[in-house]
Amino acid sequence: MKIHCCQIIIFILFLILPGITSTARSADIVVVQNARIKPYQTALCSFQATISTIPGRYGKTIQPVQLSEIYLPDMHGGKSLAREILRRRPDLILAMGRKALAAVKDFQNIPIIYLLTPSLPPSLSQQANITGVEMKLSAAAQLREVRKRLPQVKQIGILYDPRYSADFIREAETAAAELGFTLVSHQIKSAKEVLAGLNDLGSGIDLLWMAPDLTVATPQGVEALFLFAMENRIPVLTFADKYLQSGALLAVSFDIPAMGDAAGILAKKILSGTRVEKIQPVISEKVKVMVNEKIAARLKIKINPEVMP
Repeated sequence: MKIHCCQIIIFILFLILPGITSTARSADIVVVQNARIKPYQTALCSFQATISTIPGRYGKTIQPVQLSEIYLPDMHGGKSLAREILRRRPDLILAMGRKALAAVKDFQNIPIIYLLTPSLPPSLSQQANITGVEMKLSAAAQLREVRKRLPQVKQIGILYDPRYSADFIREAETAAAELGFTLVSHQIKSAKEVLAGLNDLGSGIDLLWMAPDLTVATPQGVEALFLFAMENRIPVLTFADKYLQSGALLAVSFDIPAMGDAAGILAKKILSGTRVEKIQPVISEKVKVMVNEKIAARLKIKINPEVMP
């Protein structure tokens, strides 16, 4: 099934831009996804816009791009998917989501870009034909948003499980030092330890940072965190919009269109002739920021008006 999002605009660009002739060979991209959900379609529209013009490898100024979509539930199994991809013989596969990546990983002669995949399995990290956009929030990017919006914050508390977040904390410590924050961190090993860990952090911190940690972000851990924050009138920085409803002050989360754009940039490199093994996976530094103004008013916190939406 052809993708309609942004497609008309892209076809018009192909018609009006110089350097395109009827003999130009199109670059064919197959998009594989497991669900037709809004985040996928948002990222895909951004991806399309980014790859609308690609420097040609065939003596042309502009190389046209043809996208088609495969929806996994329509394939009725791996053999059907394999036949369809072999029939289309694409120049590149865009795998959206973990299940899509798992379904196409064996096509080792076709470049694969993964997008909106929570984590790349270790077994695929060394596969030469795979690269993509890491679904990770940069600690530095989150702290930069705090510095811009909450200049009064000096001391930030954070809980983490070293099994999942040791690298994140190391990045956070470096970024905090560069931005003039004092980062007070405390290790926990289970959700039952969240409340005790928060008490160890103390009520003297200016901001409580809810890290994207598998132990902290459990229902039990989240409940304890927001109860502590409410009782001690401490604002919370979180990684997902949904926690604004729980009482977080600031949510710094993934910018889905920016991730689609980042995947498009990778695709342009590959389709312009760069070998996949020379292209490292990337993390999009652009983030989406939302402020809970009701919580700001309740806690009498002033948000820097120069950066408010």
